Amino acid sequence: MPNRMISILGRLRQDVAAAISAETIEAACKEVGYRWRRRKLGPVETIYLFLVQVLLEDTSCRHVVRIGGREFTDTAYCKARSRLPLAVFLELVRRVAAAVRGASEDSRWHGHRVWVVDGSSVSMPDAPELQGHFGQPGGQRPGCGFPVAKLLMLFHVGTGMLLRVTAAPLRSHDMSGAGAISGGLEPGDVLLGDRGFCSYAHMAMLLGRGISAVFRMHQQVNVDFAPGRPTARRKGPYPRPQGLPSSRWVLAHGPQDQVVAWPKPKGRPGWGPLGAIHLSRGPLGAIHLSRNPDDPVRDRRRAFR
Repeated sequence: MPNRMISILGRLRQDVAAAISAETIEAACKEVGYRWRRRKLGPVETIYLFLVQVLLEDTSCRHVVRIGGREFTDTAYCKARSRLPLAVFLELVRRVAAAVRGASEDSRWHGHRVWVVDGSSVSMPDAPELQGHFGQPGGQRPGCGFPVAKLLMLFHVGTGMLLRVTAAPLRSHDMSGAGAISGGLEPGDVLLGDRGFCSYAHMAMLLGRGISAVFRMHQQVNVDFAPGRPTARRKGPYPRPQGLPSSRWVLAHGPQDQVVAWPKPKGRPGWGPLGAIHLSRGPLGAIHLSRNPDDPVRDRRRAFR
């Protein structure tokens, strides 16, 4: 590797630089089937420069040329980046997370690793293939606007480490990637998320793997903390009462906490493997609901599972 590239690595954090070695990058390329020729801007050099570019507050490609010792042009650098498939970066994230997972092992909450799942979006170059796959926000004139990808990420709460990331078209639900993003979790882990991830199928998948979850209740789910309250699911010829929760009350741990059994909904989600999990499960028992007693709104839906 040129001396200039070795000095560039000094700009990275030592633990990150050690995890992203040249051997690791080449192994990630081979794992996903990417083949390349030996050149000044191979995958190793390109990824190192790309990391520095991001860490320098997204500096210009022309500045990257100066960092690299002017051994190439900014056009050559842009082409080198475009040659690298997304699968290489996803595999590299997986390998780096596995290499530095000791940090997450040391930062536990009551013996549990705690993770948070959340979504975001990113704008991309106006290329026809990107427009066709990811789409763009509505309300724009034809020929205007840029394609936008929806990202789903899994972070470690104690260290901020990124464990998994998936990219999907803009108009796709976060739950469509929940199965893949949760693949890095282990039994005993705790997953945090907003109300978009609080579904029966998702909870069934996590509980089946021994993973605990803390989600905001979905806005369409009725919640009632009254002890022994009735349920909307009744048998017989009488119509089902409106406005009652579908969950069955089990016991209370105080005025702000209760344990319920969550019945399986009739509808099956279309989110890939989560739909199959939905069909194979019955009611979910021991679902803990709690709310913040200091919340002035006291919305019945401001509850957590």
